[in-house]
Amino acid sequence: MWSISTRGIRSIHSYEAAAEFWADSKPWDNKPNAVPLDDRRMQHKSLVKNALGEYECTLFQTAMVTYAKDAVYLRCDNRVSSNMFSNCVAPAGCQPVSHKGTMFWQVSTEAGQQFLCEGVTPLKLQLVSPGIWTLVNKPGTPHEWVYDRKLGAAARKAVKLYCVWYETSLRLGMDLPTHVHGFDYAIPQICELLEKPDVLENFPALARRIGPPINAVNSAYLMTGARKKMPVPFHRLPRT
Repeated sequence: MWSISTRGIRSIHSYEAAAEFWADSKPWDNKPNAVPLDDRRMQHKSLVKNALGEYECTLFQTAMVTYAKDAVYLRCDNRVSSNMFSNCVAPAGCQPVSHKGTMFWQVSTEAGQQFLCEGVTPLKLQLVSPGIWTLVNKPGTPHEWVYDRKLGAAARKAVKLYCVWYETSLRLGMDLPTHVHGFDYAIPQICELLEKPDVLENFPALARRIGPPINAVNSAYLMTGARKKMPVPFHRLPRT
């Protein structure tokens, strides 16, 4: 992850500002549809006027913010440089936010502040009132891990005997696997363990696929729904 200098970038926060800046600027000879947003030597920071008459605030050939007469289009890119650049050319009422390495747009709407990420297409916003926007298309849906304490306690109880057996057998010198394949490979074995948690004679065979206690506990969480991914509401950022 690397950053860029934003000291010389021209601030543009509306379609009108983009149009005015374009009219007052000289395009590059080799890029007649683009004008510099910084020093003329820095062709990777540019304002591009596309065939539709929209103004694209572009960093390294990616239009991070596009101003149309009736809408604004916002892109998400997780690089630090993209976040810094977007902050300079963001429309009023919108601000890029980097959260745990993922870029979101914090947007002022009639429903309050919303944190939006790009879906299949860039975010499309329309102005409702100065600095207040409404989302026109479908955004991305971030998810977070959610833990249910009651289900988690039941899951740990179901695999407790296996965990005790494994640790005891390991101390007694039994050759048991300390690393196994991922959770998907052990689904039948986890189901068997949850259905028959007290049948000790099954444990040696189960251990070859389940492995150490941490695998049994984490897999039990997933199988019982104690730990699952849930969509994050737009009014806040993901917690995990």
